[in-house]
Amino acid sequence: MLDATGAKNLTIWAEGAPRSYVAHLALGIYLKKLGEKVRGEKFVEETPVEKLTEAESYFTRANRELSKSLSLTSKPYLSIFHMLSIAAWMGERSNAGTLLTAANKMVPSNALARCRFVKILLPRWGGSYGEADAFIAATQKEGVAPGIIYQLQAIKEDDIGHTLASKGDHAAANEHFVRALQLAERSGGTVSSDWLQTSRYFICRNGSAVSYCQ
Repeated sequence: MLDATGAKNLTIWAEGAPRSYVAHLALGIYLKKLGEKVRGEKFVEETPVEKLTEAESYFTRANRELSKSLSLTSKPYLSIFHMLSIAAWMGERSNAGTLLTAANKMVPSNALARCRFVKILLPRWGGSYGEADAFIAATQKEGVAPGIIYQLQAIKEDDIGHTLASKGDHAAANEHFVRALQLAERSGGTVSSDWLQTSRYFICRNGSAVSYCQ
């Protein structure tokens, strides 16, 4: 994260360059990150109201900057992705779905937006595993690469493990964590380090030499 001087300079840059896509995108991402840090990963009912209010303020400001950036480039995919992420944090599922459609139209083969969207369908964020499965099945029918399907399945397995671990059932949780990491390995890319931090923490923290921990 930026220090106070860096944050101030970023704001000055965006304000002084109203037609710069990169400036507004960078400030929007920074504000979104601040909101995520304040919000945390806990259920809404476990998060203090003041934290939710502060996070919403950051997210609102981030959306403002990202919205400004949309017309400043021909394909604002990254702006759409980060706006989708904010919609997910805010529980705005309808808006997130609209943004996902826009992202898929810009980049039909994208995994990033699809991975972020599936998280909003999970129980911790007000959805269900049935909804996640339905989305994964629908995505598969779109004809995307198998690796994307593995990534979506891995994120779901990671969440199941997280839920079981939070209830103290670590043996069952570890089965899902391993499954998540194996799916990530099959998918290739950086899905393991990007999306499966819980699985990596529980399975790979002791320097495991298995291939899916590398």
